[in-house]
Amino acid sequence: MVALIAVMIGITFSAVGAGLESLRLREGAQDVVSAFNAALVRSERLQEPIQITISPARRLVETQSIVSEAGKKVELPDGVNFLHIVPFASGAADSGGREQNDRTFIVYPDGSVPRISLELENRRGKRRLVSLDPITGVARETDFSGTLDPKVADSLVYAGELGLSEAQ
Repeated sequence: MVALIAVMIGITFSAVGAGLESLRLREGAQDVVSAFNAALVRSERLQEPIQITISPARRLVETQSIVSEAGKKVELPDGVNFLHIVPFASGAADSGGREQNDRTFIVYPDGSVPRISLELENRRGKRRLVSLDPITGVARETDFSGTLDPKVADSLVYAGELGLSEAQ
């Protein structure tokens, strides 16, 4: 009887753990989308250039006005990391293929929006893709189960149109 209860608790705990990991991944992706959209809005409304810094080592996205001190920091939840940052930078990955160097992008008022895509991954290998679309000027996130190939990433415009069969 005790063994049966222990097995049931073990199964339940594993399912709850997986659910929490998925929630953290989604929360991290939504926070990054919010930071991107806030930077775009601030740039347009205040007519200020905004610097977006993505720091994989610190698991942080930071937006900072170049003119004033205003800014916002978004730290990814525990267990969520940056896997890739598009456009790819040469020599910026560790031995596991993960980005390591800080990347900086500038959003100019009344200017074109930079194309940025971030592939986030949790401890269980589940992924989400956050993309800043240069055509619509809107950030969004989607489920993603493939791997961003640099050749495919060059043609990336919309997060939902990666040209990969694994994209959901």
